[in-house]
Amino acid sequence: MDIFDIIQLSKIPLTLDRSVFFTSLHFWSPTTNSLHLHCGMMFPTIHDVCFLTGLKPGGDDINYLLQDSEMTFNFPEQEGSKPFVQSHSPFLKEMLGNFGTEVDKQEHIGFLLLWLCRHLLCAPAIQITKDLTQLAIALSKCKAMALAPFLLVSLYRGISDLIVSNFSRSGGPFWLYQFWLHAYFPELSPTIQLAASDPLISFGYARAKPKDQSFLDYFCFFYHQCTIQTSAQFLPFVNCRLAPSWLFPPTAESSIEQVEAYKNSWGHFLIARDISCNTVVSYIAKSKNGVEFYNPSQLAR
Repeated sequence: MDIFDIIQLSKIPLTLDRSVFFTSLHFWSPTTNSLHLHCGMMFPTIHDVCFLTGLKPGGDDINYLLQDSEMTFNFPEQEGSKPFVQSHSPFLKEMLGNFGTEVDKQEHIGFLLLWLCRHLLCAPAIQITKDLTQLAIALSKCKAMALAPFLLVSLYRGISDLIVSNFSRSGGPFWLYQFWLHAYFPELSPTIQLAASDPLISFGYARAKPKDQSFLDYFCFFYHQCTIQTSAQFLPFVNCRLAPSWLFPPTAESSIEQVEAYKNSWGHFLIARDISCNTVVSYIAKSKNGVEFYNPSQLAR
């Protein structure tokens, strides 16, 4: 389970560049989950997510079949029979154990649930959602989960919900989309500063301050200047070494297991498939149910 680096990234306060974010969504199609530009369709892929987050593309699928019969999580009690609703700070206060004592299983699951809701997937309404409980339990048991694909389709669904609701409902890992824009459109990227100890290029993107440009400036860029993209711009990570070793081609010294892991990773990157974007089946909020279609061949040049 490789979530240490992304948890460390979560400790850096992020600033959403609202101008470039909302401008780019004027060129986004929820039907194809892609930007439609003069240079062709572009969208984040699982390969991009792995480079930006260090999360692995393979593992157990994250969907409504994810259930653990051996372990449960006890949510803080609520008054009356109202469904559980709690914002981040009160939940953290309830789950935090005494300093100096060993972290128990409930506190560990509570931390992972808070991290998933607040930092990784950025659940709507800035609240803790029970939908991610089973995923938090699985991570607490160090199970290998396919987090990179799930994070990507959570971004797809978050952008789609935002556009369909006329920008009135938001929630999703939009920080990932901003990092992706910086990588593929260096003209939009502010100056980034990387420390020698940074394991991912995203640490530089997270520390960077947004450029002082307007909505009109960015709109003109996407509409007029994105007519031709060079090969280097379609491969922003080809020379990047700030990523996990399993993302790079094996060498003569690599073991058979490392070679097979590399091949399997590329299988996850390239195979078109439906990916579930929810961990529960909801008969009330039907918008939560369903899958997002992942088809990287749409980007073939």
